[in-house]
Amino acid sequence: MIFFVIVCVGVYLQLLQTETTYTNISVHEAKRKIESNPDLVILDVRTHDEYIAGYIENATLIPLSELQQRLKELDKEKEILVYCRTGSRSSRASQILVDNGLKKVYNMVGGIEAWINAGYPIVKGEK
Repeated sequence: MIFFVIVCVGVYLQLLQTETTYTNISVHEAKRKIESNPDLVILDVRTHDEYIAGYIENATLIPLSELQQRLKELDKEKEILVYCRTGSRSSRASQILVDNGLKKVYNMVGGIEAWINAGYPIVKGEK
């Protein structure tokens, strides 16, 4: 009986430690995802000024500072690719998303700077 209780407690503790997390992906993986999934949500978490200076085509702008208040705008069932300038804000944004029940979240490592350095296109100006 004691062994059974110890095993049950161990399983319970493992379940508590299992947390939903996002997946870091390279710009090359991000490009493939964009090309293969027309329903992919591309989320830019930079400021408005950074966004109009250049963004990934079809990206939705929700600055990191507004993300918590605007979560309802995102479909929890869709895959979401998150990016910023270099990857720092997007990793924080990705964690906010998974903490709020979104399960298919991908953080683009290196941000739009890595995207541009890889030679991938951007759009400039207002949508």
